[in-house]
Amino acid sequence: MANILLKDGLIYADATLTHGSKNVLIKNALVDTGSSTTVISSEIAHKLGLKPQPNDLINSVQGVGGCETVIEKVIDSIILDALSVADFHIQVGAMDYGIELEVIIGLDLLTKCSAVLDLNKFILTTV
Repeated sequence: MANILLKDGLIYADATLTHGSKNVLIKNALVDTGSSTTVISSEIAHKLGLKPQPNDLINSVQGVGGCETVIEKVIDSIILDALSVADFHIQVGAMDYGIELEVIIGLDLLTKCSAVLDLNKFILTTV
């Protein structure tokens, strides 16, 4: 179970990203059921030791805020309290969307961990 927060009409949760020996705790990662992919900022990727490589997949993500070119990386794990996914494919981009964000939790992560969003109790759980 992970607690969620409703702020300015958006849903946020804390997330821990792990790669190698590095862990980064993100306070208030955006939980976006309208986003098909999970995206982290290039600053967070740098903190995790992720660097662009010639064989990286280049993708594009688009939403209400526009379109962005991203690179795909695999991180060791992403954890939202008791919800955890290992060897997770994540998108890395500039994330210049007009609001301060470091991580967007997308449907790829939510479906992979069978997340249930309970807006009465303000929690994320699993089935």
